[in-house]
Order: sequence, then structure tokens, then C-alpha cells
Amino acid sequence: MSCPVTQERRVRFRNSLDFRHNTRLFGLALLAFGFFGFESLTSPAWAAEPPAASPAAGTEPELPALPAVPKVESSPPERAELEDLDSRLQHFLSDKVDERKDAVREVLEVRPKLIAAVLQRLDKLAARADRERMKRALAQVREKSGRTQAGDPGSRDSTDSRGDLLLQIAERARPKDAGWRDLAELVALSRMLTQIGQVHAARGLIEIYVRFGEFMRVDVQNRLLDLKDGAVAALIEARRHRAEKVARWAERQLDRLGKAAPSEAIRTDDFEILGDVLRAYGRTRDPDAARIIVTYASSERFVLRQAARQAIVLLGEVGIWQLRDAYETVVGKRPRRDWSWDRTARELFFEYDKLHAAKAYETLELGNKAAAEGRLQDMGKAYDSLLARVPQFDRAASLAPGYFRLAEKLARDDPAGAEIALVRVERLATDPTLQKKARSLRDTLTAEQYLAHGVVDTYLVRRALEQDANNERAKQLLTLGDHAKVEALTVRARWLTSGSIALTAAIAIGFVLARRGGRPKTARSGPPAERAAEPLALSEAEPPTVSVAARDRAAEAERPMPLSHQDQRAPDVIREASQRATIGNCVSASGDTTAVPAGDAPASASGDAPASASGDAPSAVVAPAKPRDPFEDLF
Repeated sequence: MSCPVTQERRVRFRNSLDFRHNTRLFGLALLAFGFFGFESLTSPAWAAEPPAASPAAGTEPELPALPAVPKVESSPPERAELEDLDSRLQHFLSDKVDERKDAVREVLEVRPKLIAAVLQRLDKLAARADRERMKRALAQVREKSGRTQAGDPGSRDSTDSRGDLLLQIAERARPKDAGWRDLAELVALSRMLTQIGQVHAARGLIEIYVRFGEFMRVDVQNRLLDLKDGAVAALIEARRHRAEKVARWAERQLDRLGKAAPSEAIRTDDFEILGDVLRAYGRTRDPDAARIIVTYASSERFVLRQAARQAIVLLGEVGIWQLRDAYETVVGKRPRRDWSWDRTARELFFEYDKLHAAKAYETLELGNKAAAEGRLQDMGKAYDSLLARVPQFDRAASLAPGYFRLAEKLARDDPAGAEIALVRVERLATDPTLQKKARSLRDTLTAEQYLAHGVVDTYLVRRALEQDANNERAKQLLTLGDHAKVEALTVRARWLTSGSIALTAAIAIGFVLARRGGRPKTARSGPPAERAAEPLALSEAEPPTVSVAARDRAAEAERPMPLSHQDQRAPDVIREASQRATIGNCVSASGDTTAVPAGDAPASASGDAPASASGDAPSAVVAPAKPRDPFEDLF
């Protein structure tokens, strides 16, 4: 038998060997696993494979697409637009002064739709025009106007202090001079661009300076000043012009407008202009404006939100850090390092849209709850707020039935509010039946408004029934009872109209009679012969009611004739002379003192011509007054 101590030692030795063996095996296994695991992590296949469990990768198909960027170039003009523009220009280049003056008004009344045609004509003019002739023609126009371009080049053109250059060219025309015609067409096109006032128009004005040179610079500056905020976006783009001279000029113009910095350029109340400014900073890839652009990407206004996102697309890689900071602010964590600028922008837009959608759906629930409780007006306010916040709401069609119920409720008491609700139904509804019902109710409301003013429009009522045969309001308008009501309203309207006309005529007649009755009458004293001998001052005479030639013929008929000829006159001639004498008496009795030539005036009782008040020989003799006629008061 072995010693117990020896056996215990043997057991301990074996255990130690087993532990060492197991430790070695575990170390070798760990080493092998580490080697193969590191090789697999650094292999190209693993690096190219996207993470399968990444939540961002799962939501990538649902990310919103980047918005399309509008083109700088305008769409090609239509033929009708070119013909309209050519007609206006031909009138302005006419050799007739009146036609040119009328054409000035046509130039200033141009429609914004003609912007593409104006830019095309401007490009063709720049390609064919002789700039030296145009410069001489401009100098001649200013020389004739007594104005020159002397003074501060940056100050406002002196021609505008006393009159616009367009008016000067129209007044001092030389239609046969090719230089004047090109200058007149250029100035007319520049005024059209100023009147249109869009960002394309401002680009066209800058193009005039670029392509025609210094002699049009001051006029272009004045037109840009007239545009004010509308010229900012085009000037921002011109700062990156390939010609350094134009770029520096654009910088000076922005400084004159007080819009040199991005924080100053965005100060405007016009959302369209602000959107153009954001896109302009995006086109120039200005890093100083990147943070402002990203801020507007979450605007409540759809126009500004869309313009800012388009500007971010134009910025590209320049705005990557501003996008990452905005994402961290919204989400609360940093974006992945391997995200490019476009992936970061799409993730940021997705988070912004979720915030807007949460507010929109909250407002939608408020509106639906109000509709379920019968508070349709509260429902309408909630829906209006929703559409103002998100005009492109994906569930906008679900709002149409609620708006139709609101219109039916307001039809009696508030037709104007009902019509507004019906317009929204026609715009939002996707169901053709609901759209026809909305149009039918609108026609019915319009017919009822006409009926309230005594006008019956059966066409609107019949069209309403064609669109919705179940329209009870339209059916009531065609019933017999409504016909009697219509007839009563029509008769009443006729009586009111006739009475108003009669009352107006009576007031006018009374006013005329009051004026005639209030005239002062000339005091009469002495026999008629003495009154006839008193001459009246020509300045106090009233306007004649009978012409001088008629009174001359009457006086000629009253002259005494020799006895040998008196019996030879025909009875009708005698009667005509008597009538003319009666007219002369009436005119004289009414105070008419129209002068008669001295050679034709009859002699006075003493045979001498009547003397004037001053004692000088009169140049005309006043016709003597005739005996008072009983009808003289009528005149």
C-alpha cells in the first residue's frame, strides 16, 4: 500500500497538469478567435456591406426627396406674346407724336406674362445694335433736353429729376435714324422690365449694363433703385459674375440698397422676394448665408420652406456642417459620420416634416372633434388653420365633406361665407359627385342673390339642377309660388326704379327753375323808346339766345319801304318778316345786348348814333329794344 501522503501529492500534480492544459487550450482558442475576427472586420466584403440592424437604413426609402431647383432661364415665349410685344414697340417707334405718346402708356402697362418675350427681344437687340450710334443718339436727346450725365456717377440720373428718358425719346424722335430706333427700343424694353419687377426682370436689367456698356449704366442703376427689394436677388447672383468689373458694380449696388449682408438682404415683407434671395445665396454658394438658409427650411410658410430647401440643394457640400448642427438640434444626437450632405439634408427634412405633420394632425383631430359635436364653425376655423400651415396636406381630401356641411349651414344667414367654403370643397374634393354638388349650391346662392335685387336668372337655376338633381333650394326657385314671389319682387323693383328716376328729374327741374327765377331783372323806367336809346355795357350782356345774322334779317325786314314797293310784297314774305320782328322783340326784351355792326344798325330818333358812356365813338351799336312782348317772361 502506498502512503496517503504520496497519493495526495500525485492527485495535486495531476490537477495542476490539467489546469495548465486547459489554460493553454483556452488561450489558443482565444487567440484564434481574435485573429479570424479581426480579419473578417477588416475585409472589403464586410466594409461594403451596410449594417443590417441600422434603423436609419430601414427608414431610407421613406425619406423625402430633395426638391427640384428652378432654372435661371425663363421659358420660351409664345407667338402671341411676341406679336403683342412687337406691336407695342412699333407704336413707340412711329413717326407720329400722338401715337408715340399713347405707346408710352402701353409700355408702362405691360403684363408680367411678356417677360420671356422681352428678354428674347433684348437678346436680339444686343446682338445686332450699333452701340456707337446709340451712344450718339442718347447724347443728342440729352443735349436737346438741356440735361447731361455730368455729376456723381452713383447719383440718380439727372434726366429723372425733370422727366423720364422714355418721355424725352418720345418727344424728340428721329424715326429715320437707326441709332435712335435702337436706343428707343432698348429704353422701352428696360421700362417694361421695371414694370414687370420679377427676378427675371432684374436679371434682364443687369444684362443691359453688361451687354451695352457704360452709356446705359446710370439708367440701369436708376431702374434697379425703382425695383428696390425686387433687385436684391439678381444683384446677389451678379456678385459672382465672370467679369470682375460687373461683380464689383453689383457689390456697390447692394451697398446702396442697404442689402450687402445676408442678415440685411432677408429683411423684406414679400415672401416671393425672400424666396428668390434664399435661392440666390444658394446659387452663389455663400457660406455666410448657409445658417440662415437652413433656418428657413423649417418655416411655417410653404413658399419659404420650399425655397430654403432648394437653396440647400444649390449649396451642396458648402452647408454640410450647418445641416449637421441643425440635425443635432432637432433630433438630439449627432448624425452618422458616413452621411453625405444630401443624406443629412434628407434626414433633416424628414424630421422637420414629422414636426409639421404632428401639428397638422393635432389640428385635424380638433377639427374632426368639432365636426362630430356639431360645431361646424369651429371645425372650419381648425381646417383653415391646417391648410394655412400645410397647404400640401396629404389628407386634404378628407376635409371636403366637412366644408360642404359648413356651406349648407351658412347658406341662409351668411351666403358669402358659404361660397368661400364651397370654393374649398371644389379645390380639395376628389369625389366628382361632391364637386358637382358644391358647384350646384354655388349657382343656387348666386341666383338667390340676383333674386334679392329683382333679377331672375333661370339659367343659373337650371344649371344647378343639371349638376345636382336633388338640390331642393334650386327646385324651390322654379316652383309657382316662387314665380309669384319673383314677380312681386320684380314689380317692386320696377316701381322703385321708376320712382327714383322721377324724383331725380323733379329735383333737376326745380333746380333749373330756381336758378332762372333768381336772376336779377333790369329796372325799366320811362317809355320804351327811351329805354331803347340807353346803351348797355357789352361786359354786362348775357349770352345771346338768337344769332346776330337772324336779328339782322329781322331788323332789315322792319325797315320802312317805299310806298311803291309795300304793296308788291307777297303775303308770305310779310308774314315771315313779322315773325322775325317778333323774335327780335323777345330777344331785346330779355336783355340781350349782342353787338351789331355799326353799318347795319338803324338810326336813332335824332339821326345820330348812340354814344358810349365814355363819350368815345363806339365800335358797335346796340340793337334798339322793341315793344314789350307778353311772352318775354318765358325767355
